[in-house]
Amino acid sequence: MARHPLTTNSHVDIVHTQWSAGTQSVEARVSVVDGRVRFRGVLAAQWRQKLVGGYSESGLPDPADEPAEFVAALHDHLANDYFFATSPHDRGQCPFGTKQIVQMSTPIPPGGAAVPAG
Repeated sequence: MARHPLTTNSHVDIVHTQWSAGTQSVEARVSVVDGRVRFRGVLAAQWRQKLVGGYSESGLPDPADEPAEFVAALHDHLANDYFFATSPHDRGQCPFGTKQIVQMSTPIPPGGAAVPAG
């Protein structure tokens, strides 16, 4: 697997989409610090347990042996209607910035069509 060029400022956001509220919230930020996978955020422990604890069954790279590849692979591994991982990006390019919850510009109800603006 090709090594992703993660920097010391890079991270992946684990995001929960709440369609009915029209919001997305960051539940954890995942990065590599001193050669180890680091989870931070309100639900960091739960996501660490789920993703690191189940990496072998999920097809993710071994986080102990390939921490950068593990973090970079989260984007492809975790992608569904309610939870997703962003692609790796630097802090300055983070779509959430310092916010934990953002309002979506056009909420889409589960199983429904886009809500017209205005």
